[in-house]
Amino acid sequence: MFGSPAVTLEWQGAAGRQPEHHLVLRVVGLKRDRGGLFGLGRSPAMPGYLPDAHVITAEMAEGADRGARIRARVPGMIAEGITPGCLIALAMVDAKHAIGLLRPPAGLSPERIAAWVKAQTLG
Repeated sequence: MFGSPAVTLEWQGAAGRQPEHHLVLRVVGLKRDRGGLFGLGRSPAMPGYLPDAHVITAEMAEGADRGARIRARVPGMIAEGITPGCLIALAMVDAKHAIGLLRPPAGLSPERIAAWVKAQTLG
């Protein structure tokens, strides 16, 4: 599933849904999304619009796909406080759609984060 470089994940609102699984990631980079040609992607009228969108580039931190590159475009308020090197967990409803981002407590290993997220709920 994640064998090719830079798999792009899409963001959706949770809308009461709970994730099917989580991806534990180590953040490599974070930048503001420019919105494409002339910044049209930043218009609320465009499909896929996210307020103050940011792009997170990360690597899988655990599991069989460890090291695989992931790219996720998320709303700016979700990206607050994320820095390169930190570990995060993306709440996934399927292979391509994230509905939440969890920031685990500092000091947990990727394997312990995988167990920690199972006890979390999206609010």
